[in-house]
This record gives sequence, structure tokens and C-alpha cells, in this order.
Amino acid sequence: MEKAVMIDWRKEICDEISSDRVYFGHETCEHILPCPQKACELAKMFADKGMEVTLITPFLTNKGFDNTCRLIDSLLGICSNPEVVCSDWGMLHYLCKNGICRPVIGRPLLAQHVDPRIKRMVKSKAQYGNTRQVMHVDGTSCLLKYKPPSSLLVGHLQQSWADKPSVISFFSKLNVRRCEISNIVQGLELAKHAGWSYSLHVPEVLVGIMRFCPGTGENFNLARVCDCKAHIQDKVVWHYPGFPTNLFRKENALYYSQHTMPKDLNSLPIDRIVHNQAWQGKF
Repeated sequence: MEKAVMIDWRKEICDEISSDRVYFGHETCEHILPCPQKACELAKMFADKGMEVTLITPFLTNKGFDNTCRLIDSLLGICSNPEVVCSDWGMLHYLCKNGICRPVIGRPLLAQHVDPRIKRMVKSKAQYGNTRQVMHVDGTSCLLKYKPPSSLLVGHLQQSWADKPSVISFFSKLNVRRCEISNIVQGLELAKHAGWSYSLHVPEVLVGIMRFCPGTGENFNLARVCDCKAHIQDKVVWHYPGFPTNLFRKENALYYSQHTMPKDLNSLPIDRIVHNQAWQGKF
């Protein structure tokens, strides 16, 4: 199992980082990608330590696409064939079409079922005997019984669209052989396919991405004033009564934490664990 760590390149990098691979860049905001010079400095520093590097990129505007292409071109002078995680279909297509780097399908493109409430439906056996009286639309009283989800539905909620032989065959021909995946609470169901593997991100599960960071007081109606590269934000807790877990807003994305690893991890086609140091405390 390969050990990888995702760093916030804006912070001071500790010399004690010990990992097979380092992820840097940004998964959800093009404004927080490093400049080419900084990216090359990081790539060289980690390469000198014997670590592989992965550039992780977000969804992109036209301007962001051009900037990211320049960033990738600069890395090619440091790394002969760097890995690039794509959260934008245009960037994935560009890299595949031109045979640049080793493209990887990012989590925002994987479309996992990430709602944490799904766990109550597929894993809560305590509900199996529950019944309650409800009023039908015609005015009659009915007894509502809980029906466990079928194995087909559970499998659907644990899978992703990429886990199909036809999809994997298509992307393999384009030199895409890896997906990034979240450690969702309902568990994972992934088939093994030759030459295809997954990188499991822990502990944060990506729930959704916003166009921009909210204003003061989490107000999305205010103009965006944050200088993302200079201002490193702390996680902001979003809580709603009755919701099974807190959500966390970090920059322009929402997450929840899932530290428990899949019990069947060894039987899944996962050969890399990516720990996000921004969620583990300090570097």
C-alpha cells in the first residue's frame, strides 16, 4: 500500500514529512494553485527526498485552464512524467489527447454518493423492526413498516460510475489508470480490473464545491473579497439539527470526516492511502 500525504503548499513545509508520495496544488479552487516557480521548488525538494509528486488540480475557468497548463509545463522540467489529478473534464481531455503526464480522475469527477445520511439507510439494523402510524392521503390510517434496502440498491450507493469494465477500458486506452476516491460512510464496493487502481482519501469526504468562498458569517450574498493564496482559512463547522454529522467548510468546499477505514480494504483495488495533513493537525 502506497502512503501519500496531501499538503497545503502555502504553509511552511516540515522536514519531518515521511511519505512515498506528496500531493500539492488544490482540489477545489484554481486561485489556490501555486505559481510555476513555487511548484517547481516543491517538486524538486520532494524529489530530492526520494518522494514521488502528484499535482492536484480543481475545476477550471478558461483563464485557470491556461494557468494550469503553464504550471504543468513547468513541472515537466523537474519531473519526467508527473502525475496530475484532474477535477476538470477539459484538463483531463487535454492531457490525454496530448499524451502529457499521467492523468488521474479526481474526486469531483467521480460522482460518489456522498450524503452522510445514506449510512442510516444501508447500515442501521436498529430500524428493521420500526413501525409507525401515518395518515394516507385518502384519510385512512396506515401502519408504515421499514423495509431494508435491496442488495442491488446498497451496491449502487457504494459504487461509482467509473467502476464498470467499459468505462475502465475506455480510460485505460487514454492512459488513465487511476481514480481518486473518498472514504464514504456507507462503505465501498469496487471490482478489481487489471491495470486499474484507486487512491483512498482520508479522513475528509468531499461533499460539494462552491463557485467561490462565502463572505463574513458564511454569507454567499456578499462579494468575494478573500485573497485565497495569502489567507489560509480554518475549517468552519456547519451544523444542522437532526443531521447525522457536522459538515466542514474549507475554502470553497464542504466535507465531513470519516476516520474509520473500510473493513474489507485489503480486498478492494485500493493501493494508495492519501492523508490530508490539513485535517490531521500540524505538518
